[in-house]
Amino acid sequence: MSFDPISTYQEALHNFTDATRRVEACVNTIIDAAHKLQDWKSVCVSNTSIGFPARVASSGISINAMDWPTAEQLAQALASWHVTRSAVHNAWLMIPGDRRPGLQPPSD
Repeated sequence: MSFDPISTYQEALHNFTDATRRVEACVNTIIDAAHKLQDWKSVCVSNTSIGFPARVASSGISINAMDWPTAEQLAQALASWHVTRSAVHNAWLMIPGDRRPGLQPPSD
């Protein structure tokens, strides 16, 4: 089987897109929680074994513990993003210039 730099690039780009999606999911969850915590006296955390007073639980301002990434999950997502970004860049460089038209170079 011969080496196809365009297929390699497309696979790397697919992996990078998935890694970006995972990081953005973590970041969006954290940003959402940060916005809610600006009024922290009205916030409860759902899906935990911790109870909250009825007035807080009924406020409708809740952070879902099941959605919250651990530090390990966040680190893995960020590290994966950096690795896959480098892979896209390296795959892009392996495509001969005359075969690049229509393909986009990697971007953040």
